[in-house]
Amino acid sequence: MRGRSRRPWLTGLGLFVVLVSACGGSEIPPQIDEDDAAATAIPGELIPTSVATLDTSTPASGRLPGEPNAALTPGAFNAEVTQATINTTICVAGWTATIRPPSSFTTQLKVAQIAQYGYTDTSTAAYEEDHLIPLQIGGDPVNPQNLWPEPYTLTLVDGRPVGARVKDAFETKLKKQICAGEVSLAEARARIGIDWVHVYYGIRFLAASSAP
Repeated sequence: MRGRSRRPWLTGLGLFVVLVSACGGSEIPPQIDEDDAAATAIPGELIPTSVATLDTSTPASGRLPGEPNAALTPGAFNAEVTQATINTTICVAGWTATIRPPSSFTTQLKVAQIAQYGYTDTSTAAYEEDHLIPLQIGGDPVNPQNLWPEPYTLTLVDGRPVGARVKDAFETKLKKQICAGEVSLAEARARIGIDWVHVYYGIRFLAASSAP
């Protein structure tokens, strides 16, 4: 049981060998996701140091730039984490370290998914290979449908920051609320899914300045 819980990435790694090979880049600097970081930054205080080259207009679908694509990244749950098991899983200090996939897995997947997402900026350093449903609120650690290359720094048209650092802080706050009994596991997962930016900022869809 111990070995299975600590090495869930072994079965997922083989799924992307062919796709990653096609993307090239045999030597890739480690890029780990940081969804269990003790992030405390306030969004208004975040200062972007680099900005991924993305189309900043809002598409007709209402998706914001850099948000996960529902067809590619719908999210996936860890079956071991339920409301009944939170006190022996996510609410135990250091628990996510026992299931986190290694950077050798997430970096290769990041390269493949940067191509899938069609990002103009293909530098792995511009993205965090992030769990859409974070490990710390019961997201699946290795299912590719729960991982995507999230830009570190992007800005909404009204100047508010979005991106990996903001999401890191949001998911840490949700985990604390779950463990304090302030929200249920299901409620927290709903807030941090595909529409996390909309929930976080209290918006539905951002009006596209370039829309007719």
